Amino acid sequence: MPRSRSATPFDILPPFQDADIVNVIVETPAGYRSKLKYDPKAGVFALGKILPEGFVFPFDFGFVPGTRAADGDPVDVMLIAESGSAPGCLVPARLLGVLEAEQRKLKEDGKAMRNDRILAVPLPSRQYADLSDIDKMSPALREQIEYFLISYGVLEGKEMRITGVAGPAVAATLVKQAARKK
Repeated sequence: MPRSRSATPFDILPPFQDADIVNVIVETPAGYRSKLKYDPKAGVFALGKILPEGFVFPFDFGFVPGTRAADGDPVDVMLIAESGSAPGCLVPARLLGVLEAEQRKLKEDGKAMRNDRILAVPLPSRQYADLSDIDKMSPALREQIEYFLISYGVLEGKEMRITGVAGPAVAATLVKQAARKK
């Protein structure tokens, strides 16, 4: 007889703490070569892949609980901060905006699928406390984030193309639209 899974805190956390603060669950901390992914059926963080030598996540990478993006996974978020946290860490964050992106598998001849990347700043961040909008991010930092995301996609056998950039209001709308109906 299959064992029923108990609800985890991630199942009941809302996407937002209030109108301006989004909840983010860290899957892969900054500096990790190992890509971790939350497995909701098992209720644990599983090792998904190991990145090549010298390639690490530049910032914490996680998801907004209670959401479902077009790819079927929760909404992805990269947390721009001076330090990483830990897998499973709940991070209240301010939305900066979204890197609008399309992604397609290199080995398939399928259509490109929308796979946006939301950027946010953890509330405890000191270094990025004054950063309020993706458009106010230094061009060099944004270019490096885009390069990481594009390169990471290639490592997964996917082609990612950044198609646009939008501010915090658009990012908030994307999260609200992806919020699961209970």
